[in-house]
Amino acid sequence: MSVELAIAWTTRLVCVGAAISTLELLWLRRELGGSGLYAWRVLRSRPAVMGSRTVRALLDRVLDEPIFPLLLGIRLVGLGVAAIWPNSPSVAAPALGVVLAITLLCNLRSAFGQDGSDQMSPQLLLALFVAACAPRQLAALCLAYICAQALLSYSVAGVAKLFGPLWRGGDAVRLIFNTSTYGVASVARVLDRAPRLSRALTWSVVGAEVLFPLVLVAGLPWLVLGLVWGVTFHALNALIMGLNSFFWSFVASYPAIVFCALWIAAT
Repeated sequence: MSVELAIAWTTRLVCVGAAISTLELLWLRRELGGSGLYAWRVLRSRPAVMGSRTVRALLDRVLDEPIFPLLLGIRLVGLGVAAIWPNSPSVAAPALGVVLAITLLCNLRSAFGQDGSDQMSPQLLLALFVAACAPRQLAALCLAYICAQALLSYSVAGVAKLFGPLWRGGDAVRLIFNTSTYGVASVARVLDRAPRLSRALTWSVVGAEVLFPLVLVAGLPWLVLGLVWGVTFHALNALIMGLNSFFWSFVASYPAIVFCALWIAAT
């Protein structure tokens, strides 16, 4: 896989995910302003956004109506431009820079309820932006950064689960499906009646996440198997639990993983 192909696929995948998130925010536009649940006049009361009077005034202007919905529209256009011309630095660099800046503002505006995809997406956009700005021979380093970030995310998530008693006890997956936020009643009933299946699913998630970094050096069959597991895992999370952005943010890192794994195998 060439650097250009890996950059192109990474850019397009992350842009699709970010576009979906942007459209979701635009769909909830009424809740973002006025007396809506996510109005800036409510969200700005968080200590995390407190700063100097000048900073607060700037944020009040940018993150409230009518500017914020306009920024979301600009973000959508930037994502489209970057996805169409991912290997044209003069086009992709400014588009990705604008998208990255607006993405960071979105994360600042709604810091609550964020998950791993909200941290992963800016990392991908940053690496792609640097790759578009830097000499092309340095783009491979940006792909290596994306690969390292993805492998670290999986391994840290898996190791963290090992320290959780619910995960070690094999009950975590069953309990997640019994929650009101991410739960699915039909799946929860099956797992409640099949504790062995619940434990197997729980430990399969932990084991796969802990061992996932090995795809980088294990060879082609294991690389394919690991990536198929990842796509399936994130697709099921999106379909069953509604974690749509998770799928695109993490699968977007797979071209970089493939690029680095093939480079290691060839050296």
